[in-house]
Amino acid sequence: MLSGDALHVSATSLNRHPVREFEGDTMYLRVDVAPEPRTEEMHDTIEILCAVLLGVCVAANDVLGGTPVGVVLRSMADELEFLKTERLSA
Repeated sequence: MLSGDALHVSATSLNRHPVREFEGDTMYLRVDVAPEPRTEEMHDTIEILCAVLLGVCVAANDVLGGTPVGVVLRSMADELEFLKTERLSA
């Protein structure tokens, strides 16, 4: 599952599954076992994955004593943080 709440059961995570369908005047409640992720969920997942991967790269670079790429990694981490802040304020 791609949502940020996939690791625990909560009202938010469970709310993705029930779907109301109407046939005439009758409402049916259907359970969607594998709901399609929303665009926002996809963006959040990609953002989290990028942040984690970048953090691992920065940490590995520090453990190795620094490499020429290390300077670029730090600026990439700063840019990712800036983009995240910009997206949240929009």
